Amino acid sequence: MFLTFAVQTKNGLVAHPFKSGQKCSKEGPPGQRDTRAGGPVPSPSPGPSRAGEGSVACAGADASASHSDRRPGRVEARGGQAAPDLPRLEAARLNKAESPHLRIGYLGQIAWHKGVHVLVEAARRIDDPRLSVDIYGDVNHFPDYASRLKRLAEGDARIRLAGTYAGQNEVGKILQELDVIVVPSIWYENCPNVIQEAFAHRIPVIATNLGGMAEMVSHGKSGLLFRVADAADLTAQLRRLLSDPGLLPALRDGVPAVKTFADEVAEIESVYRRVVRAPAALRVKV
Repeated sequence: MFLTFAVQTKNGLVAHPFKSGQKCSKEGPPGQRDTRAGGPVPSPSPGPSRAGEGSVACAGADASASHSDRRPGRVEARGGQAAPDLPRLEAARLNKAESPHLRIGYLGQIAWHKGVHVLVEAARRIDDPRLSVDIYGDVNHFPDYASRLKRLAEGDARIRLAGTYAGQNEVGKILQELDVIVVPSIWYENCPNVIQEAFAHRIPVIATNLGGMAEMVSHGKSGLLFRVADAADLTAQLRRLLSDPGLLPALRDGVPAVKTFADEVAEIESVYRRVVRAPAALRVKV
């Protein structure tokens, strides 16, 4: 069985065949999945990607539209439970206490392809006591890499490997104590949850100018972008925040609202409806 997925291109919507049972790849393009052996690092685009161009609507890895309940926007996760949305936070939880520090955070895997070392290297280049970096994640999955990070951060009390966290409540408490989230991945991310979580808490994001990260973060509006694997460029973005006291509040004001699952499903359904109505010449023949 083949499904037809909508592909948005510069020439309009095109149908794309997708075999039943085929999984959406979470890896980067061939030849760019592992650059530790001297392979090529993915080249960044010259500017932020335009959302929707060349992207495929590929949903259903962890949540899918329910076939037993056809109401628009109804989404179920595995096990038939309603898929949870990110929290709609009250104003009291969105307001942050004043801090003399620029509180930088990383939340995610402690793994080479996530580029955590790029963040540590960038922080070490900034000789400013106002900077603090908290890195949350499990150091036991890739112990050799974690040891490398500890060596990079050695002697710098501003950089802390803060360990793991569990559940939305704990994530919320962590994010309340941070000013900016950094997503320094050196491979092609799709739609990182940590960016959505940051935006739900009105926290700007500094991210690699690559893949879905560059589509989600609007440079100079909801965050800042830097070149892939480029610690010097990340250093420059962090220095901008330290030198310009008005930049962080401006970025906070530019953080977009986070879509609910119902919003996402409604958008995907609208793409399908447009494809169904599209001229046959714009469809891929299977």
